[in-house]
Amino acid sequence: MTAERQVTSEFIFSLIVKGMLQDCTFDFPCFEGTKSDVCHHAVGRPKNLVVKRGNNSECGKQDSAFIQWSPSEHGITFLLGFIIDLKGVTGPTFSGCRQLTLTNSIISEMVFEISFCLPTDTTYIITVYGYPVPPGRENDPDMWVSVQYTARTCTELNGPEYCNDCRNWEGSARETCRKKWMPANITFYQEGHLLKIIFDQAPTYYDISYYYVYYKRTNSQGKWNNTTKHHIHHAEDKHMEIILSDLTPGFDYSFIISSNVRGAKGKHVTYYFIEVVVENTFTPFVLSAVLVGLICILAIIITATRKCKKRKKAVSTCPLETLSEFAVAWTPQEAKVPKVFICYSSLEGEKHTQVILSFAAYLQEYCSCQVVLDLWESIGIAQYGYMNWLNYQLQCADFILVICSQGLKFLMETKHQKANWNFLSLSDMINDAVSCVAAVSLIAEKLYQAKIRQGSISRFLVAYFEYSSEKDIPGILELASKYKLMDDLPELFSHLHSIALCRPGYQLQVQGLAKHGYLNTTSGQTLSLAIQDMNKYIQMDPSWFHSLWTNGQEADKQISNALAESKVPQNVCCINSDC
Repeated sequence: MTAERQVTSEFIFSLIVKGMLQDCTFDFPCFEGTKSDVCHHAVGRPKNLVVKRGNNSECGKQDSAFIQWSPSEHGITFLLGFIIDLKGVTGPTFSGCRQLTLTNSIISEMVFEISFCLPTDTTYIITVYGYPVPPGRENDPDMWVSVQYTARTCTELNGPEYCNDCRNWEGSARETCRKKWMPANITFYQEGHLLKIIFDQAPTYYDISYYYVYYKRTNSQGKWNNTTKHHIHHAEDKHMEIILSDLTPGFDYSFIISSNVRGAKGKHVTYYFIEVVVENTFTPFVLSAVLVGLICILAIIITATRKCKKRKKAVSTCPLETLSEFAVAWTPQEAKVPKVFICYSSLEGEKHTQVILSFAAYLQEYCSCQVVLDLWESIGIAQYGYMNWLNYQLQCADFILVICSQGLKFLMETKHQKANWNFLSLSDMINDAVSCVAAVSLIAEKLYQAKIRQGSISRFLVAYFEYSSEKDIPGILELASKYKLMDDLPELFSHLHSIALCRPGYQLQVQGLAKHGYLNTTSGQTLSLAIQDMNKYIQMDPSWFHSLWTNGQEADKQISNALAESKVPQNVCCINSDC
């Protein structure tokens, strides 16, 4: 297989009459040596042009194609031969032209056939026309006929093992094959102040000698540091391991991993190198000095202890939940903790409500968010009234997150039309329906106002759990950013903290925020169990949503009346203008 991938120089010519096949040597539109009066005669375009896949052993690793056609009966007495023109339109640049000169008379029922050996993975336009061609009629569609043919792939003809082996290619084609490799399954392990990078070695057939690892601080204008690691041949472990010891804790680092092939593309990855508290190991001499110092400051320690006892009561008044609430952050630097208001529907029952509670606890405990949930704000709601409290929270929240479900979608649709519902608890249902519809309507109104006045609606988010679907999102919230939980948890975290987890060619790894990373936390495990419990409940009873309720006719009338009378107030008094 050559880099140019040219068509073979030999053609198989099967014809029931004698003829001569050669490269195109004529001066278009008439072949060389033809008398001038011959050029004034035209022949009809060939007919029944087809291209069939062949099985020519002389083609080697290339594709074999048979081209068949019949002559036109129009002007057949003037027909001197055919031109077969072949041009590649996709894949490697390729073209070919052959001239078939007839040596005796023919009839229109004859079939001509020639065989080409073609480079694989390429689409061709094959054109056949008879000559002579009168001057000025070169582009006349009545003079020629064409067909498109796509050669078989290299894998189809020779198998993936042969085609992926760069050693079977030569010249520029071989280098192009080697450039395709990029490292896969890149993993970072931090051990103290050392960072271990592990990735899969390139298969042997890429013929790669060694690997480059470039690294520097993200957004830094400094030069790239680099290290080199030779490819390990015939190794049982196909993983490459590189250890870096010159990184500064507390910074994001960008890495580019590539092969030694010139022009090869590198894999871009970003990793946050966390700070490490290192315990000092004392030598006997240092330990003795420390003991002497301890004796000297004993009096100071006693005095400090008395002062600490006086302050103990003040410190103990702060609950442990508050002390640990924002202990887990994505970086050690201090950052603003976003305030997230969560709106949801409780029509699905207590299992769905337990999922909401667990998710809110996880956001607050592990994702560094201040969550506002009506179930946690009963005192404030009772003191100011639901609508005043709702308007205040929507005004002060950095983000408004609506958890969409079947109940929420059904409520918003029922706001304008009656539905046949059977309710388990009518009074609770009416209160939940009115509150949910009022909240979603007010959120939708603020969403559209923000779109018109500010042009930015990034603070409005909608999400749904795996037992719901995107179809459960009401149409009035269509403009908000959408997330599926917990699959899109990293993206939601990125949105809430304005952290670019991904950008073209880069990826930031945040420990514990992978697709299933939330399972490594206590609140995350509780959330997972709540979701599983809801999934099992749905699987046991596919009609679970409708079976939750009874006494449908009475509920239908009262719910419809309650929803019709409920309106989102236009002027709601503010609890406190300072959020």
